[in-house]
Amino acid sequence: VSVLSLVLWARLCMPCSWADLPVALLAASIWLLQEWVIHKKLLHSDFEWFGRSIHEGHHAKPYYHVSIDGPDLVAGFMAGSAAVFWVAMRGDMQLTCTALLAYYSCGLNYAFTHYLVHTKYKPRSALMRAIRRHHMLHHLRNVDNWFSFTMPHVDAWLGTAPKPRAVPHKV
Repeated sequence: VSVLSLVLWARLCMPCSWADLPVALLAASIWLLQEWVIHKKLLHSDFEWFGRSIHEGHHAKPYYHVSIDGPDLVAGFMAGSAAVFWVAMRGDMQLTCTALLAYYSCGLNYAFTHYLVHTKYKPRSALMRAIRRHHMLHHLRNVDNWFSFTMPHVDAWLGTAPKPRAVPHKV
C-alpha cells in the first residue's frame, strides 16, 4: 500500500494527458490477462517449481483460510512490473506512473478480494458473490477450470468457464 501511495503521489505531481486513459486501461487489462495466465500456466503447471508447490499448499488447506502472498513475493513482482512498464513506456515517467498506478491498484484489489473470499464474510454485491462462487468452483469443483479471479468473465472469454454440472469433480 505504501508503494501504491508513493506512485499515486508522484503521479499527482505530474500533468495529465489523454494518453493516461488508454495506458491505465491497458495496464488493467494486462493484469486481468496475466492473472489468468499465471494461474493456469504456472501455478497449475506440470513442471515443478516453488510457485506451484506454494499454490498446491493453498489448495490443500480448507477453503476458509487466510491466504495472502508474502511481502518478498509482492515486492519482487512490483519491482519486475515497474521495470517492464518503464521499458514499455520508453522511460516516460508520467505514463509509467499511470500504468503502475492502475496495475498496482489491480494487485491490491486482487489481494484484498482473494483474502475476503476465503473468509466466511457474506458478500453483499452481485460482483463479489460472483467472484466468490467462481473461486469456490475452482477450489471445490474442478481445479482445471475457473482460473480468473477478479474478473470471472475472463474465463468465459478464454474457454475455462464451463457449466459446473458438465464438469466432473477434481480437486
